[in-house]
Amino acid sequence: MPPAAHPVNDAHGRNATLTDTALHRWYADRTLALVGYGLLFSSIFFAGLTGLVAVILAYALRDNAKLETRRHFDGQIRIFWVAVILSLLATALGVGGVVALVGGGVSWSLDRGLMPDHLDVAPGFWLFALLGGSVVTWVITALWLLCASAIGFIRLATTGTEA
Repeated sequence: MPPAAHPVNDAHGRNATLTDTALHRWYADRTLALVGYGLLFSSIFFAGLTGLVAVILAYALRDNAKLETRRHFDGQIRIFWVAVILSLLATALGVGGVVALVGGGVSWSLDRGLMPDHLDVAPGFWLFALLGGSVVTWVITALWLLCASAIGFIRLATTGTEA
């Protein structure tokens, strides 16, 4: 007995059918894509480790996925790499701020002598600019992960079956 066929619309709006096997495959890919968005969403709470799992999953599944689901896997990969770049930028700004803090404090202390009671830190423009930039970049990274993965999840969850 041949597998049952289910009527759906293909990418061009034409009527098409999915066999039970293809339909199960589509639901499996769709479910894994939804899980990937959940992993990306939760990655800000787990130091990015769940995001790493999500991008590995997306890379592994995107080549065999149907077009619409493949686009979601590609989107998850893009979300991950944008977050990585923003995180590296925030880290570099934070390190620069710490260097400005330590460097400014040491140079100011050398002017006054290296007595233990004179190791004060003179905060300057670069300290506030770099550390403030780091904090702002971390906030942007968190918002990017939360919003982009939530929007992708909602878009995928509200789509119908595909051919």
